[in-house]
Amino acid sequence: MDNKIPKDLRERLSLPWYLKTVLYLLLFLTRLFRRYEYPRVHDPTVENIRNGVYGVSKSMRPVVHAQKGSGLEKYFKNEQKKPKKFLPSEFIPEYTASMTFCGDLMKNDIIRNSRNTFYQNVAHEIFDDDISVANLESTLTLEKIDQTTYQYKETPQINATLDDYLAMVGHRDKQFSLFHLANNHILDRGFEGYQTTVKRLEQDGILHFGTNITPENQKSGLIYEVKGIQFGFVGFTYSLNLKPMPEDMPYLINYIPFHNPKIYPDLSPLKIQIENLRKKGCDLVVVSLHWGIEYEFFPTPRQVEIAHYLSEKGADLIVCHHPHCIQPYEFYQTDRDPDRIVPILYSLGNLSANKSNPHIVLNLISKIKIAKGSCKNEQKTFIQNIDLIPVFQHEIVPDNAEDRYLQIERLRDQVNKVHSDKEYQYYLEVMGKYADLVIGTSWRKNEE
Repeated sequence: MDNKIPKDLRERLSLPWYLKTVLYLLLFLTRLFRRYEYPRVHDPTVENIRNGVYGVSKSMRPVVHAQKGSGLEKYFKNEQKKPKKFLPSEFIPEYTASMTFCGDLMKNDIIRNSRNTFYQNVAHEIFDDDISVANLESTLTLEKIDQTTYQYKETPQINATLDDYLAMVGHRDKQFSLFHLANNHILDRGFEGYQTTVKRLEQDGILHFGTNITPENQKSGLIYEVKGIQFGFVGFTYSLNLKPMPEDMPYLINYIPFHNPKIYPDLSPLKIQIENLRKKGCDLVVVSLHWGIEYEFFPTPRQVEIAHYLSEKGADLIVCHHPHCIQPYEFYQTDRDPDRIVPILYSLGNLSANKSNPHIVLNLISKIKIAKGSCKNEQKTFIQNIDLIPVFQHEIVPDNAEDRYLQIERLRDQVNKVHSDKEYQYYLEVMGKYADLVIGTSWRKNEE
């Protein structure tokens, strides 16, 4: 395989030679002694050598186990076996709508060449539903854009040109309905980058959530109505990459430090938004969380605990992103409503990725059907069905290698073919094993 997009973090490191030498020695030792087979309990927002070595190592070889003693691997395996029946037998539907959620959209070196090709194979899967949502993790800026590099004690900047942006946000005359903006890269260029991004989204008619232009906005999320169903969207991030919010706008980004092991996070800002959306009459509240530990295939026990808490406090669907690989799902039966099952998707992965290792390019397109109607003489809205489609970012190299471009491919379609490029065949097999681990093997079956 001839990939221009770097495989892992090593190709984008900007370090003095002596630090790079130490790093490579430590990487060799960690692999020799199988040091990172299980997750480290740590604060991912802290910039230090140990976290740096851990991050680079996982970009090369992901962590495929849950925390030792957590029982989460068995727990999520059992979730795969659950019957996917969401609607109570007494429910009579009156309105239905469809929604697609994708993962992170991250600028890379080739995306600008892919404006009419990137979504070509999956445009109908993403953009033909009533609502389509993704996390936009590459801000626009009026300033000069430098190559994304990873430095010691300095977080990388991921900024998009207008051509990058146009390739990511839609296909021909179709585009995403909403973008989650509360993520760790939203302030890479400070308020200017945020403002430039928001202005362009408004110009293109794309709504966004997870940020607040006034203190009052901080108390409520975004309300979006379609086909007689009123949706409420809440978005939060675990980190801002140590970037400060504007002094006069400390409310700008919805931020909760979910992963600090020394303190339990204050979830009241999230709870307040959910409650206010309920008071405003939203039929279905969607919580979108930018959290999780990068390049690890399982969430932390704390994440599971928080997701269950939010489900009891009024979240009807929880969709997550940031780990840059896919993670499991669960269907949580709530105590607040015995008829309600809350789907929790812990990570959808990268829809567009700035690295090319198999675990990093794999994404889950989640197609969700929603029904509103009557149940036991009450008006209720439920998730009716969820379909998870494994897809991946494929780098296409034409005769002129400089004209290479990207396409999103359905993993099943490619895995079931015999390819002359044996390296590519192996690449697909590795992705297939990761998909099996996270969501089971049902995705491999041919559609009827």
